[in-house]
Amino acid sequence: VFIRGRVSEEDERPSKLICEKVIPFDRKKRELWIQFPDKADYLEQEQTLFGHLKDSDGEDEVVIYCQAERAVKRLPRNRNILITPQVLSRLMNQFGEKRVKVVEKTIENRI
Repeated sequence: VFIRGRVSEEDERPSKLICEKVIPFDRKKRELWIQFPDKADYLEQEQTLFGHLKDSDGEDEVVIYCQAERAVKRLPRNRNILITPQVLSRLMNQFGEKRVKVVEKTIENRI
């Protein structure tokens, strides 16, 4: 596991290491990237996308990329999902395999 914490130091008392978060190494931060040709296409399909994501609640972030504008939009935390094979399958069927991608981040980026 990876442990994040802080040190508590006081005069004339032993220092303490206070654990704030424990992260298993097998639970890396993941992002689901979905690419759209342009912003207009994204806005047209936004409600369809949200319909595919609504039943999946988790810690994985969703990132929208609009290719023509080179714009990146990170959905708010309340739209985070759990990336599962079922969610990926629905999204790939709707938007195409080349437009849906999972990116795993290193453990240091979760701090």
